[in-house]
Amino acid sequence: QKLNKSNDSNNGDNDNNQIEQTTHVIHNKLGTINGCYVPCLLNIMGIILFERLGWGIGQLGVSGVFLVFLIAEFQAIITVLSLSAIVTNGNMRGGGSYYMISRTLGPAIGGSVGFLFCIGMSIAVSMYVIGFCETIVQQVGVITNDPTNDIRLYGSLLITILLLVSVFGISWIIKVQFLLLFVLVLAIGSFMIGSFGDPGGATGEYDDIKGIDGWLDGTLIDNFTPHFEDLPDDDIDYNFFVCFGIFFPAATGIMAGANLSGDLKDPSRDIPLGTLAAIIVSTIVYMV
Repeated sequence: QKLNKSNDSNNGDNDNNQIEQTTHVIHNKLGTINGCYVPCLLNIMGIILFERLGWGIGQLGVSGVFLVFLIAEFQAIITVLSLSAIVTNGNMRGGGSYYMISRTLGPAIGGSVGFLFCIGMSIAVSMYVIGFCETIVQQVGVITNDPTNDIRLYGSLLITILLLVSVFGISWIIKVQFLLLFVLVLAIGSFMIGSFGDPGGATGEYDDIKGIDGWLDGTLIDNFTPHFEDLPDDDIDYNFFVCFGIFFPAATGIMAGANLSGDLKDPSRDIPLGTLAAIIVSTIVYMV
């Protein structure tokens, strides 16, 4: 019996050694910057910044836009602080919002919220794609005699490209997002530089290009207070709450880093730091 026990123990040790030899530990490579800060920043500073900021200032005024951003970003900060309390309380695994909510409120509520979050992300992607394609149609021109069909055409192509990038894996997504961040910085920088240009416009071949006036000639003061005006194309009675609903997506996207929790080196550290830094930087950019 002792001999059999010793043989069984030796066999068990051999099996353990084989398991240890065949087990490969996969180390997550994404850190605070590339895994949380950049994704959140790209999602926060989206189509609202480029397509609706000027319209919002015309309706709400500079003071009203400041108030909308402060309220929206305050709600985002409260959400991120709650998120940080969850991810720093124990080991954070992959699964994003579903894992965090199911760990605190149970799998039933976590699954329900995760399903709604998936639908919300789909709607957000549709909004960003449509806004991007509207800009392309405005710059390139109509090619199918119908701007709506052009938006559908460009949108289908863009969705296909995004699908291929997702299929290739997380490494391709990280590469593409740094390229998008570079383009975003160039766009914001060109706006800042152009605001100090000559309002009279250029001469020669580019005489139709006009600069932005308003820093010193009183236009900034004239647009500081709200001036609500109804558009002729719709029957919407614009007020503060309607404009707030249009601008609120500018504060969303804060879950982009948390959704990559399974690919982060230290989710308990990367998610709070990266998300809060993205909110602070985006708020400063919106205010400027």
